[in-house]
Amino acid sequence: MKPSDIARLRLHHQQISQHSFTKPEDVVRWLVAVQAQDYLHSLWAVGLRLKNAREEDIEQALVDKTIVRTWPLRGTIHYTAPEDVRWMLKYLAPRVITRYGTVHRQVGLDAKTLTKGMKVFAKALEGSAPLTRPELYEALERAKIDLSEQRGLHLLVYSALKGLICVAPRRGKQPTFALLDEWLPATKIPDQDEALASLAKRYFASHGPATIQDFAWWAGLTGTDARKYLDMVKNEFEEATVEGQTYWFKPVEGKLKPATGDIFLLPPYDEYTVAYKDRSVVLEEAQAASTGNGIFRPIVIAGQRVVGTWKRTEKKNLLHVQTEITPPFAKAKQDVLKKVIKRYARFVSTDLES
Repeated sequence: MKPSDIARLRLHHQQISQHSFTKPEDVVRWLVAVQAQDYLHSLWAVGLRLKNAREEDIEQALVDKTIVRTWPLRGTIHYTAPEDVRWMLKYLAPRVITRYGTVHRQVGLDAKTLTKGMKVFAKALEGSAPLTRPELYEALERAKIDLSEQRGLHLLVYSALKGLICVAPRRGKQPTFALLDEWLPATKIPDQDEALASLAKRYFASHGPATIQDFAWWAGLTGTDARKYLDMVKNEFEEATVEGQTYWFKPVEGKLKPATGDIFLLPPYDEYTVAYKDRSVVLEEAQAASTGNGIFRPIVIAGQRVVGTWKRTEKKNLLHVQTEITPPFAKAKQDVLKKVIKRYARFVSTDLES
């Protein structure tokens, strides 16, 4: 196995170079969690993994509660399946909360204030339609809680990590928040070993080939725990050592589709890059600086690797997609890129600027 084989398998397993699912919730359930703090781009993170999706399909899944947006991994907002939310918060959030303790102390959020903030949110949201962030901040201010130094945001994230609230669909352009127990029906929580062994199994199936270090980074586990839970399921995976690193992955049944000629527009924070501690398989050092380590800017993939960035703008209801690719594509690849951009325009239901 070569590094290019690793990249090609990841494109396949992550549903980028081929599509096995027809519904947003199936994509999210397969990937376990899809990073989603950049809301509009995160819709494309799900949509690009479906054959003919539209932006409104992903938003409707949020309305229908077949996917939910909250903070289950690494203290970062993700999409997850409803049945996964509570066990992920129970077993993965405590380490995040402990890590945030330093920040909370720095901004003056002691245990008493954190508890008070949660009580304010619970009272404001109980039996209510979802509320926007400004509306919840107003409730905090009425309770005499100081909102300087982003305390309001810290209280929102803390309350989500504690399983009190989750993100609900937008009202206009504003995200809203609801009580998790009112938004989603109760679900059975498996015991810790069962849950985290399943997490390892699903991660390596959907994101492999990957290393133990990749899994630990993605899930927010210690290296010891990552090894423990992989050991519980690794007999279901193949193992390969490439350039001194050991990878686990699901073998592909039948012939794997070549992806060397394919081009993909990926959003920032896409699982293709953010889900791995070591991104060198798909990201050269020269591209790391210009793309924010392949994470912070929307990226262009060609030949299975990061080759540049892209940006969307709208003017007079027309979409313009600008790319910065190094080295520039030859004409044949430019034609492929145009088709990819057209696919994105269909997703956002906007005509392209001629």
